[in-house]
Amino acid sequence: MLTPKFGLMFAFVVTQKLLFSANSVPRITDTSQGMADRLIVIPFTQRIRGTAAAVPNIVQEIVKSGGLSVLLNRVLKEVPNIINGIHIPELVQAATKKHMTDTNPVALFVSEMNESGWRIDTGSSFEELAGIKAISDLTTVQVYNLYKEWCKENGYKPLANNTFGRELGRLGYESIQIGMGVLRGKRAYQKIESVTIV
Repeated sequence: MLTPKFGLMFAFVVTQKLLFSANSVPRITDTSQGMADRLIVIPFTQRIRGTAAAVPNIVQEIVKSGGLSVLLNRVLKEVPNIINGIHIPELVQAATKKHMTDTNPVALFVSEMNESGWRIDTGSSFEELAGIKAISDLTTVQVYNLYKEWCKENGYKPLANNTFGRELGRLGYESIQIGMGVLRGKRAYQKIESVTIV
């Protein structure tokens, strides 16, 4: 539904695709599966400008040689493939997945904590940090407090606790009630093995 300013709301079907060209991929704060399904990052790794392969007036050369009709015919030939779905190369899939992770502060936080260890401040002057722990060894409150501290150190605005929990769920963690041990009666996050992150 679209509501133009001072106008009536109306429904329409979007039939276009948005294409952006940028020197670096912009940070997108939407980490939903809907965004992941729609976003395709195509890395251009070859540099032509300033090399022997560069053609300074390439557009004029294509027009002069009659190449525009060739380009149009190639595009028209590929229309059925575009309509039926495009095969996305592994390099593009990897770049898109990396971008979705790199622009998701919660995913970066989890990745960093899994690599360096889930350390918590014990408040002791003798030992500043407790030993390395797994996420399941901490309460959900401790994990969220770690996340807020990590955001502060890394220049991110922390998500609300509920939103943070939902994002962890999307990344393959669930909040469970602990039935025994030191954390008995408290909630902790546990990795769900069957979830695949796209």
